[in-house]
Parts: sequence; C-alpha cells; structure tokens
Amino acid sequence: MVGDALKARRPGDVYVLHGVAVRDETDFHDNGYDATGVLLAVEVASRSSVTMDRTAKPAIYAECGIQWYWRVDRDYTVHCFRLEDGAYVPIAKAGRGERIELDEPWPVSFAADDLVLPRLR
Repeated sequence: MVGDALKARRPGDVYVLHGVAVRDETDFHDNGYDATGVLLAVEVASRSSVTMDRTAKPAIYAECGIQWYWRVDRDYTVHCFRLEDGAYVPIAKAGRGERIELDEPWPVSFAADDLVLPRLR
C-alpha cells in the first residue's frame, strides 16, 4: 500500500492518511483536510480519474501550496514532484522494478512497486 511505504521512515510528527480529500480555504464544506497542513499529496491514477490526477489536482494542490505531489500511474510508474514558483517540477521518476531515493519531504527509499495498490497489480 502507498501508506505502508511512506510510514516506514516518516518523521514522528507526520501522519500518513489514506483516501482523504484535501480542501483549500475557499471550500467551506466540512469535508477533507485543510491544505495548509498537507505536506505531500499522493494520487493513484485510475481509469476514471487519470485526467483529473494529471492536470486538475496538481493545479489545485499547487494553488493550495502543497509542497510535494506524487502520482502513481496505471503503468506502475511513480512520478515525484516538488512545488517551485507555483508549479510542480519533476524530481524523481521510477517504473516497475526501479527504486526512488529522496531526501525530501523526508529521507525515503522505496521500490516503485511498493507504492502500487494491490488492485493495480
């Protein structure tokens, strides 16, 4: 699971949550977490959400100031991005059988396959 790969080395003050919505200060509904408290958003693209996960959600997350965004595509590729000057820039990419090693948002090393949900395998 996505969370399992991230939980292993997360700092003690970081929580890894599954299947939650993120809202910005203009969303007055009481659903989701305030984006100002989100360090990293990870999206697992599905057939029905691939366009949203590749374009709309990163734009919303960037506008909210979420510093890191990762996307797991249906071909098992993991794309890692960092927010710079209001837009996400790629910092790492790995496919099936490859590893990602990052120092941010916290030191983490994992195989791309570790982030793939069982239903995608």
